[in-house]
Amino acid sequence: MSFLMLPSLDGQSLVQNIGDWALGIALVGVGIILVIVALLDFRKGLGKVGNKDIPAVVWGLVTGAFGAFFLYMGVDKIKNIFKNVGDDIPTE
Repeated sequence: MSFLMLPSLDGQSLVQNIGDWALGIALVGVGIILVIVALLDFRKGLGKVGNKDIPAVVWGLVTGAFGAFFLYMGVDKIKNIFKNVGDDIPTE
């Protein structure tokens, strides 16, 4: 019957996992929003027929880079939570 036992988490691990989960979700959300803002800046800067608004394109590129970085960090945090919790599952 030992296979029915769940791994026990102490209070500190539980708080750390919940904090990492919340931080990961927040980073993913901010990253997605920044990437959307960057795409809108690209459209605003390059969508014109006449003169192109190059500063808007540059700001869009910078915003997109930050958004991609935040998105990567958030996904990495969430992936590590699943990996660490998976290591706690008894196999025997």
